Amino acid sequence: MRRFLLLCTALVLAGCATAPQTEVAARLSTAPDALPPMKTFAGSGAVVTQRSNADIARDFLDLSFQLESGRALPVL
Repeated sequence: MRRFLLLCTALVLAGCATAPQTEVAARLSTAPDALPPMKTFAGSGAVVTQRSNADIARDFLDLSFQLESGRALPVL
């Protein structure tokens, strides 16, 4: 019992001790002062779609309302 009390007292006293202070490193600038010029890429022309969104949606719904056998589903 006496050893237990001695151990508890030692732990309490060790917990009250201050941790050694270390100096915090200062932040350095990560970007260099002179950066190379930014790379640019040639623009590509946009491809004009041949079908409207309504046509694509209709085709999707037609495919969604069919079973694998091709039989139509009344409701999804």
